[in-house]
Amino acid sequence: MIVATAGHVDHGKTSLVKQLTGVETDRLPEEKKRGMSIDLGFAYKKINDQISIGYVDVPGHENFIHNMIAGLAGVDFVLSVIAADDGPKTQTFEHLEILNLLGIEDGAIVITKIDKVDDKRLVKLKDELRSIFRETSLSKAPIFPISSLEKKGVRDLQKFLEEKAFSKKEYYNSGRFRLAIDRKFFLNGIGLIVTGSVFSGKVNIDDKLLISPKNLKAKVKTIHSNSRNAKTGISGQRCALNLQVKKNSKDLIRRGDWLISEFINNPSKCVDAIISVSSFLHKSLKNWSRVNMHVGTAKIICRVVILESRELFPGRKGLVQLKLEKETSLVFGDRFILRDQSAKKTIAGGRIIDPNSSVKGRSKPNRIELLKFQINNNSKDALLFLVSKSTWGIDLIKFSISRNFSKAEFKSLLNNLQIKVIIHKEELWGISEQNWRLCKRTVFEFIGKSIAQSQNGLNLNKEKLLSAFSYKAKDFLINKILNELIEEKQIFMSGQKISITNNRNSFNSDEKILWRKINASLNKSHFNSLTINEFAEKTSINIKTVESIFHKLVSLKQLCKISEKRYFLPKTILKCANIVEKIASENNKGLVDLSLFRNETKISRNVSIELLEFFDKKLFTKRSGNGRIIKSDPSKIFK
Repeated sequence: MIVATAGHVDHGKTSLVKQLTGVETDRLPEEKKRGMSIDLGFAYKKINDQISIGYVDVPGHENFIHNMIAGLAGVDFVLSVIAADDGPKTQTFEHLEILNLLGIEDGAIVITKIDKVDDKRLVKLKDELRSIFRETSLSKAPIFPISSLEKKGVRDLQKFLEEKAFSKKEYYNSGRFRLAIDRKFFLNGIGLIVTGSVFSGKVNIDDKLLISPKNLKAKVKTIHSNSRNAKTGISGQRCALNLQVKKNSKDLIRRGDWLISEFINNPSKCVDAIISVSSFLHKSLKNWSRVNMHVGTAKIICRVVILESRELFPGRKGLVQLKLEKETSLVFGDRFILRDQSAKKTIAGGRIIDPNSSVKGRSKPNRIELLKFQINNNSKDALLFLVSKSTWGIDLIKFSISRNFSKAEFKSLLNNLQIKVIIHKEELWGISEQNWRLCKRTVFEFIGKSIAQSQNGLNLNKEKLLSAFSYKAKDFLINKILNELIEEKQIFMSGQKISITNNRNSFNSDEKILWRKINASLNKSHFNSLTINEFAEKTSINIKTVESIFHKLVSLKQLCKISEKRYFLPKTILKCANIVEKIASENNKGLVDLSLFRNETKISRNVSIELLEFFDKKLFTKRSGNGRIIKSDPSKIFK
């Protein structure tokens, strides 16, 4: 578990961490000189062999708010620290507002320096803090009065935090590896070290990772987790990783970079989010405001595009698109803070919805509807909703990356959903059964309309079909639809020509004459074949005309196309298949080779190869070494 401190300067945050861990977190000379934290400090407390608590001590001074926000990246629990003698001060309220805007709900209120006040003052302060915290995300946080000087109350707080750590031990198992880099340094004889809080997933020695958004490849040499060497680092831990990178890459790594699994690397300069405007803000947040976005450990300048209005008033929520000046790799649910350009005021806090968004159509009602549904619904419901609202389906790989699912998590999710999943090479597409039927009907109607408007009224070129749907659907989706329409006998294809079944059963007089000539040519011998070019040349008929009748004959199953150019009569194909079966039965190994097939049929070598490969495609035969074996009954395949 990772615990962060928050509170006003000189309220005892560093002393508290030292009491809990025995570690002095102020490490910089300037910090020791000034007696206050400037940068992030880290300490660890081992509970047992499996569980440790990592502490992030954040600076309290207003000049170092950006470091404080970076320290809150990836924490599980926060200690809001208030000195008993001072009570809540300026930074107490600003830190509390940041915690509230980040939606951090798990925490405790720690009243320090109780040795400096009497019991009456302590009771009064407790009541005051209850009132202050009542309307915040930490409204249910317990209060722990302590004195570091007299060591009062420290053990009670330690025990409470240990119990919290035990309750969270099963929480850290999801997602792919993500670490927000907060420090980088070099050790003699060891090399590059980066440290940070692990947001999700786990990392092992020898894992290959990516430093994003710079796309620098890195290999994990050693892992230091919770102040000890480890074989694995997991979410909920702070880790120091010794990385192997290219020499020219070392100086490019900065606080704010992500060390992540390569699969989820998806840098973007445009994200959609839900934000809450700070109630302490004295004016509204205007559209196109230029602000600093604090996310993970990074600070990025961006523009705020308000999606449903022109401004957002203090205390209000709204959907926004953030146009970033530099890329970053985020995922759904990542929390962030927006501050003004001068870094003086906290403006808003929010949560990422779409980490790789598009400017196109950002304010359209359907887009707004999709964003709103995702805010408060789980991944399963969100996916079902997205699929139902996306006529042509959604990119499931993109969804998996945006939600940072592990491979096993995403497989489990898909197995429990009633949607059509289409796999094409490295792409994975999801579409509802209802929308799939709608898409098929749309494609079929387009084919019918296009054929009706064409000059020959017979067919549609496939390229034209793909071009017509390129703006709304992937080519492989259209191909899948065509295959299903063919199986359902609604359309038929020959080469690149698409025809509707209703048009295929009638021949005009010229086509009948051509069919008789083709049939006669193929019946001259038992194993005769034709190509379109051969027949056109032999008959001196226009090749386009010949091509059209050949395609039509294939759709009518009067001809069988075995390769890109070659055609046989179906009865000839069946005879050849029977010969293959005979050869296999006479061979004690059940094998059919090319030479035996040629000897039986007297067909040329090239055509024999085409025929045997055709039989493989039809699953009648299967390659086995230098020959083939019979897989199916030819009479059931070649009717």
